[in-house]
Order: sequence, then C-alpha cells, then structure tokens
Amino acid sequence: MEYKNSNGYFKDPVTLEDLSPDTPRVVQCSIDPSGKFIWPQVAVSNGDVVKIVYKLFTDEEKDLYKQYRGRGTGESKPCAPRQVKKEMQLDPQTGELVEVTVEKPKPVKQVKQQSVAGYDVEAVASAQTLAVIANCDKLIGINQMAGITYALLCAGNSHKIYHVPRALINDADMSRLCAGVSA
Repeated sequence: MEYKNSNGYFKDPVTLEDLSPDTPRVVQCSIDPSGKFIWPQVAVSNGDVVKIVYKLFTDEEKDLYKQYRGRGTGESKPCAPRQVKKEMQLDPQTGELVEVTVEKPKPVKQVKQQSVAGYDVEAVASAQTLAVIANCDKLIGINQMAGITYALLCAGNSHKIYHVPRALINDADMSRLCAGVSA
C-alpha cells in the first residue's frame, strides 16, 4: 500500500492509519537562521521520525511555509516587481531639480483569440454533399459535435455512415430519409 509521496508521509507505514494535522510533532516547523525551512516531523508507530506531507500541515505551518516560499501569509501570489526608473524633474514649489521615482506599468500580455468550430447556417452545400444526401436512403441518427447538429446517413445496406450537417438537408430529403428509420 502507498503511505508516502515525494514530500513526506500521509499514513503510518506500519499500521497504515492516516496521519492528521493533529498528530503531535516531534520536530516543529520553523525557518532556521540560515533561511532554510525545517519540515515538520512526527513519530510513527515503530518509533521512526518522518516528514509529513504539506496537506497535513496546521494553518500556522502552512503560513510559515508560504512565508519561506516568499508568498506571505495571504492566499495570493506576489506580483511581479514593477519597473522603476529614476528621473530628474523640476520641483514646482522650490524650483530645484529633484530625483523622482517613476514606475512603468507592467506590459499587458496579449491573449490569442481561440477559434471555435462553427457552422454558417446560410452556407450552401457542396455538390459532393448534395450527392451524398441524394444517394442515402436512411437516417440512422442525429449527433451533435462542437455545437453543430449532424444527421447520420447511410445508403442501402452499406456500412458506411456519413455525417452531414442537419441544416444542409432540406425538409423533403429529411422526410424521405426518416422513412427508413424504424421506431
């Protein structure tokens, strides 16, 4: 059975009982003076001391880990630093040149517009599609894919199925094709 992952243990390896955030810590979570994160550890039933997975951290341990990772105690990730430029400008009150910090806005990422498969209702059927509709004698079903309704057509005892957009089939052909459907 599985009782750990690459970050630590989530079950006692001997009894296979779930560990919890309430399991007493043998090694407390902290950040040492050199800035290294000390992972919380618990004792398991055979006396070994093991690291636990992040999921089992207490709220305080999670906050400390986020602080270590540079994310603070909040839920949001830190923003990228803004570009700062220092310029010399004339102070209108004193008339002297002073150094002023000017922040440049972060460039906005251009998002590519995604294309969605579509079908123009006013489109005209090609000669090949009209030939398929004329040669088929049976509607065997309707299928909807990517927002387009297709009629599933076949000819005689053929095992070939044609997917034709329903909007391209006129009402007279649809009535003829539906006569082949057994209810």
